[in-house]
Amino acid sequence: VAPDAVAEIAIPRVKRSAIVEAFAQRRGLMLVSLSEMDLHAAGDRCLTQSARSVGALGVPSVAEAAALAAAGEGARLIRPRIKTAAVTCALARRVQP
Repeated sequence: VAPDAVAEIAIPRVKRSAIVEAFAQRRGLMLVSLSEMDLHAAGDRCLTQSARSVGALGVPSVAEAAALAAAGEGARLIRPRIKTAAVTCALARRVQP
């Protein structure tokens, strides 16, 4: 995925921080903060499962659920979660009307 194809960073509301806000602003990306209810609504569309995510927020993958919830109903993952020492992320594509 080309960097300019990414429009938003989606995170659980409880993970919002000045560091994430600064990163989004520096990259010119909209920051979407999601409620636990938003994450749970997208949880059944996650492709991977993390015991840590289940324990923390009750969804199989926080990154995947956030990406899917922000992209909306009918969105699909184009990159399941990938984890580094510092960050976990996933990419979802919005369905065009």
